[in-house]
Amino acid sequence: MKQVLLVIALLLANMYKYLDNQGVILYEQKVNMHRRLPADDQEARQFIPEFQTSKMELLFNKMESLFRTVEEEEEDMDMESGGVHIKIRQPELAIFKNMSEKRSVEQREFLDKKYLIEGDIVQTPWKLTGESKEILGYKCQQATYKDTAQNRKVVAWFTGDIPCPSGPEMLGSLPGMILEADINDGEVVYTALKVDTKGLDVKALKAPTSGKKMTREEFKNMVDEHMKQMGGGSGIRIIRN
Repeated sequence: MKQVLLVIALLLANMYKYLDNQGVILYEQKVNMHRRLPADDQEARQFIPEFQTSKMELLFNKMESLFRTVEEEEEDMDMESGGVHIKIRQPELAIFKNMSEKRSVEQREFLDKKYLIEGDIVQTPWKLTGESKEILGYKCQQATYKDTAQNRKVVAWFTGDIPCPSGPEMLGSLPGMILEADINDGEVVYTALKVDTKGLDVKALKAPTSGKKMTREEFKNMVDEHMKQMGGGSGIRIIRN
């Protein structure tokens, strides 16, 4: 009888584990700033730290997610050296995805202005590698793909124990939540720090609405044109006193 009860308890525990279908995930975003500078811009490398880290969070239920900056933990990096003042600020970001409707709404900030980008969620051609590891107590599998449109390689670790096909930024389309992702061999790395399956504010899980509406292509062209005018720079403002 005890063995039967133990089996039932294990089955129930396993079932409830798979009911981790809503909550909040806290991520660390680590960006290699030097990788985003022109190769010959040695001056900027003297003043800009190699890595910038920030916190992001993902609100989710089984078929919706909202990836956004953590406002209360945002900080400016202020550095002064030799009359050069550098200010690096994490821009506001909110990406809402509805996987059942295959649509997304992005609110992106560029040069202190907000833009609203609506589009379709395109199925990502992931390849499973067969490798696995544990992240925060969740068994994860590795998947990779080569993004030819943005010329980047993505390695992701996802778990089917959280049955939401989403993840940081626009990453997703896997049979489970992405808890870790590496873009371009360390250029951008997302690492889940905490999974809270109890703390979801349901009212906050909704698409952003403020900002000038643009298509993804229009926004990209605007950013590319600005970078071209800056001579291909990274977009970091260097102010000489």
